[in-house]
Amino acid sequence: MFKSLSDLARILGKDSGELLANRYQIVIQIGRGAMGQVYKAIDKQSGDTVVAIKF
Repeated sequence: MFKSLSDLARILGKDSGELLANRYQIVIQIGRGAMGQVYKAIDKQSGDTVVAIKF
């Protein structure tokens, strides 16, 4: 997926459009709490299905 944790941090710090694991296009952060962050993303391998990703 990622080469390092710094790659993940770089991707999540960017604006929309970044690809995560060469599959998920991050759209926007939709939530944040003590246990993580939730992002709206588009799954490019499943026909542009909208998904939520929690870190």
